[in-house]
Amino acid sequence: MKQGFRVLDSDLHTMEPDDLWPKYLDEPFRRFAPQFVRGTASAPNQPVIRIGDVEIAEMSKRARTAVVGRDLHERSFARHPHYAAAHARGYDSESHVQAMDIEGIDVAVIYGTRGRQVLMHDALDPQVASALARAHNGWTHDFCQYDPKRLKFAAQVAFHDVPGAVAEARRAVRELGAIAVIGNPNPIAGRHIRLGGGALRLVQASRAGDTYRTTVDVGSAPVDRLDIGHTLPRGSTVTSVLLDGSPVDYDTVLTNRGLEVLARAPASGTHELVVTGS
Repeated sequence: MKQGFRVLDSDLHTMEPDDLWPKYLDEPFRRFAPQFVRGTASAPNQPVIRIGDVEIAEMSKRARTAVVGRDLHERSFARHPHYAAAHARGYDSESHVQAMDIEGIDVAVIYGTRGRQVLMHDALDPQVASALARAHNGWTHDFCQYDPKRLKFAAQVAFHDVPGAVAEARRAVRELGAIAVIGNPNPIAGRHIRLGGGALRLVQASRAGDTYRTTVDVGSAPVDRLDIGHTLPRGSTVTSVLLDGSPVDYDTVLTNRGLEVLARAPASGTHELVVTGS
């Protein structure tokens, strides 16, 4: 509790141990357990991740960005003594709950960090990707058993294998008690989003001054309803909303990220939403 309010952290990340996947992967896939390679120039919490012949973590492989990550890591440790305490404990459940107590957080929804990173490569074998996600969800479930009333979790699914993602979402919710399901936004096999048997051909957003453009090409995706939007900074006022060059009715929702502007578009073809604010 903080200042008289009960607090929910809806996005509290873990820093998973290196031995998670060797312990939790199904036996046929243990040879694909990620390996974490750390260099002296990068932050210890930003290793290069190797899965078979695939390497993930460009930030740690490039000298300029590795230095930035290490500097952020060092400044974080200097900001509060609990960073060092949590690091020494391997960022376990107890140190997470201690951090929640320090910040006045009553309940947290746990999200993976490396659990998401290991899936951020579109060339992963679909069956391997699903196995990595299943293992991570098993570990996260056990992580939350330290205090299940305060620690909830969002299950990770791998879009490389869509039927496997559906099955894992059901298992994670029904058997493991997950309260949410999350997938990665990165491309899979060169495509950004898969829906059913098709795929959106393009989702693109840009900003120029106070003008925000969002373009969607539905492509072959079996879409029944299409809402296009953009989020303006908090405090903004909407001055105009155009869909494909013409004024359109729209809805606004104030969120913790800013003012969300949404408009309904036809569920096929290519459409551009242009929002101007002040």
